Amino acid sequence: MKLDLNLSLLQMLRPCERPGMTRIVTVLIMTLVFPFLFCTQISALPPENVTAKQQREVCLSIKAGRESAPTSNFKYKLDQAILNDPVKIQALSQALSIACRSDLIDLTQAPAYRKLKELLGMAREEYESKRVVSTETLGTLAQEVGVVKEDVKDSRGKLIGWQLVIDKKVKDDMRIRTAASLASHGYLFIEAFHQLSKLADFEPERKVLLDAIEKTAKAILDNPDENADGRFGWGRLWFKGKDGLLLHTSVPAQNMYFGGYTYFPRANSLGQVACEKSVPLKEEAFDHAHNTVFLLEAFFVTRDGPLARRILLTVGKSFDDTFDEGGAHKQLGAQGWYYWKSLGKQRQTGLEECEVGREIKNTNLRMGLALMVFSEILLHNRAELGGDPSFSFDVEKYFDRALQVVRTNNYEIFENNNFGYQGANSRDVELLQETGRKLPVYDRTQIMIGLNDEAIGDLRDVIIAGNRVIKKGSPAGVTICGGSVSEPIGDRDIAGSCWNHLAFEAEDYFRIARFSNIWGGNDPVKLREYIDAIVRNLAAAKILHDGRASRYAHYFPHSGGKTVSNEVVNSAFYGFFCMAQHIIHKPNAVANLPIPHQRVLGNLAEICEGTPRETEETGVTWRKGYKFDELYLAADRFDIPSDNWLLANKK
Repeated sequence: MKLDLNLSLLQMLRPCERPGMTRIVTVLIMTLVFPFLFCTQISALPPENVTAKQQREVCLSIKAGRESAPTSNFKYKLDQAILNDPVKIQALSQALSIACRSDLIDLTQAPAYRKLKELLGMAREEYESKRVVSTETLGTLAQEVGVVKEDVKDSRGKLIGWQLVIDKKVKDDMRIRTAASLASHGYLFIEAFHQLSKLADFEPERKVLLDAIEKTAKAILDNPDENADGRFGWGRLWFKGKDGLLLHTSVPAQNMYFGGYTYFPRANSLGQVACEKSVPLKEEAFDHAHNTVFLLEAFFVTRDGPLARRILLTVGKSFDDTFDEGGAHKQLGAQGWYYWKSLGKQRQTGLEECEVGREIKNTNLRMGLALMVFSEILLHNRAELGGDPSFSFDVEKYFDRALQVVRTNNYEIFENNNFGYQGANSRDVELLQETGRKLPVYDRTQIMIGLNDEAIGDLRDVIIAGNRVIKKGSPAGVTICGGSVSEPIGDRDIAGSCWNHLAFEAEDYFRIARFSNIWGGNDPVKLREYIDAIVRNLAAAKILHDGRASRYAHYFPHSGGKTVSNEVVNSAFYGFFCMAQHIIHKPNAVANLPIPHQRVLGNLAEICEGTPRETEETGVTWRKGYKFDELYLAADRFDIPSDNWLLANKK
């Protein structure tokens, strides 16, 4: 699983396969300065002579093209360099446009936002000590930060609780950004940077993207302990609801708690709190992994040595500070591990955290991915870091945990045939913790159906064929996203996260294969395993795409005879199919795959091309967004250039 770093210069150049290679090699040997200009595979850093003026001109061109002129110079160059791929051109244009918005790469908090957090903390303390929020505090919330208290009634008009809602304009004026939101743009910058590295004459544009990547990384690194609990990690103040304005609800079945996203709130028979609810900015396992993977991706492209080292130190400390959050897997024991939804210190309440014991599959796997990348970087730089006392990280510690986490997700997929949101054991945990709940949250996010149920489509053949390869029998049933179709719409739509995050798992396997160089064919067993996992997840996600008219597709309600396609499943859902569309063209990857797997992979391009067109039409608003663009651009990046791993190449 390790890259061979002892490649000669000619070996590194061989994959370029361009005309005039003899001349290029001669120039490289003579100068030893400009290797990245000629070889698209190992290109990482634009020439140093790209000036600030050139970068400003690039951004002015993008701005002019967006606001007045029919096209920008960048767009024109892309049209000449990229033929028959307007989606890629659009994605690259979007990436550069955002990268030119330096105001977006900023975690500085507006005074009103800081005041909001302060007042929410005050309200929470009052509620926990007195079971009521004072009229004075509610008045201050309304007057200073636009947060008002509203009654909550059931369908019959009966008062069942209250909630805190923030005014949309006031919230927008706060310009709230989180480390996770910055990282999401950062992922797009990185994929666009790699795409432009394959093209000639885009040095100024690449420099704009590289500067945006490094600025984003520095902003996140400058805020490693946002909630000041003494641990490195990242969380957020949560807003929920259709308009994203809900900050708290007292309704027991809901999960917003003064800006903290308490995933599974519990209470005893007297209505008393039975677990510790999340506070605002408490470290979220998904955000933690999301941010650390971005930072490590930034490590690969930067040639700023101090920044690269700072990334490793911060990421390593964040893992060390939260290394014991989670638990050993019930069936796999020491061979498996899973993380809970949140990380970080408890508040000394004497109560366990609300999500203790429950495994959120995609959150867990992303933590495994982050640990895998970190351990691989340490391994590649072991000689460089060995004599540095500031780097005391034990590579085996992180690598072993990464394997434990990946095994846990493999167990869910291959042993439990679980393509839902939570690990199979989570239902038992929930039933023990919430004995009075008629419909556990687990059952509102996923449902088990028979393997021969026609609703599961291609997943059936993929499971049967995949199991045959690993000498396993066919299961009687499969767990998919969906929940009970007999429950009210309000209960069903929680499964929307399941469909979206199921595809996240496919992305993580794709990245794990990239970072461990599996796509290069150095471990055919692992390659088959990861592709099998990708295909099973995407085939399970495709159930929603293929069966909109079935009972499992109630997430596409109809309005005025038109399908509303953004109620739950967003455009990024289609982006995951785009991400994997080129696997079918890698002979070493698919040669030994079962026919059903090849069929699913072969159909992904058609699904990607069939993504709904962007529109602002009432009832069917649909924008592809930066996540779709990121996934689309990532589809043909299967490896990490050898030089990008090494600290020795970063000055």
